[in-house]
Amino acid sequence: MKLRELSRKATVRRLDDWFSRYTRWRQADNKGFAKCCTCNKVDHVTKLQCGHFMSRKKRATRWLEINCSVQCFSCNMRQQGNQYAFSKYIDKKHGEGMAEAIHLLSLKKVKHTTADLMKLTEYYKKETKKLTRIYG
Repeated sequence: MKLRELSRKATVRRLDDWFSRYTRWRQADNKGFAKCCTCNKVDHVTKLQCGHFMSRKKRATRWLEINCSVQCFSCNMRQQGNQYAFSKYIDKKHGEGMAEAIHLLSLKKVKHTTADLMKLTEYYKKETKKLTRIYG
């Protein structure tokens, strides 16, 4: 049982890593620079983070692309995601009321299978590699 849990944890970590890379690179320019969605600071994607509007603890929205965007360290960590500004960004980019819809979705209980997590990992790995060939 313990071995299976470690394997699942490792799978989640791997998915988080590829999803984070994908999120940052999909918003990068052709030189690998992107803008923080909450304060507009511009930096290279390797110095930016994948910020989550609804916390990563919420499994229903953890790997939801519209829940995540590029954030600088200060907004993501020091300001705990700068959630109010993040909600404004989401509504502006994806339509009024989308932040509320994401919040409601985040309240649902979701249990991903390890196989589902592995499929998502492969998808984001493939998509990230496409992006880094284009932009990197």
